[in-house]
Amino acid sequence: LKAPASAGTYPGNLMLRNLAGVVFGLGADGQQSFLVRIVVDPSAGTVIGGWRGEYYANRELNGSASLIRTDYSIDFDWGRSAPALGIPADDFSVRWTGAASFEAGTYRFKVLVDDGARLFVDDNLVLSEWEDGGVRELIVDVGLSSGSHALKLEYYDHTRDARIRLTWEKLTATATPTLTSTSTLTTTST
Repeated sequence: LKAPASAGTYPGNLMLRNLAGVVFGLGADGQQSFLVRIVVDPSAGTVIGGWRGEYYANRELNGSASLIRTDYSIDFDWGRSAPALGIPADDFSVRWTGAASFEAGTYRFKVLVDDGARLFVDDNLVLSEWEDGGVRELIVDVGLSSGSHALKLEYYDHTRDARIRLTWEKLTATATPTLTSTSTLTTTST
């Protein structure tokens, strides 16, 4: 499925088709469709054209990426599973790059992560928690000028659960926005 470009909620009733071409769904007879609801929220980490996701079969972002794909949002809870074929369930890393358009103001970026993450805005490191740890929310406020800004999120999973999500919201308008490096760490238990 590909999310629509415009903000909104898009519901749809779907059924599946197996490799033999047989259509099936839910219920005892497999004939009931299921509801899929796609919610497009531009403030929830959407970038122009999607994120370029480079997936590595090591946790250091070393060498060539094992997989390169477009991810339309960064909100993954892989648990103890691998993120894709050819990528291990543990000791992997991902680098997402993209650009988003912002109005002038201060924005709060939130990264929910298990294990490590680094966030760059216009090639400036604004958030770094590149260490093992359980799921936690990292927060940084960044002043941005009006226009397009380059974003890069780096992530690694060492062992056990793998979780990453990036969102942002506008806090205030400002006449002369500047890049700030103030960050707050909020920990949530799993």
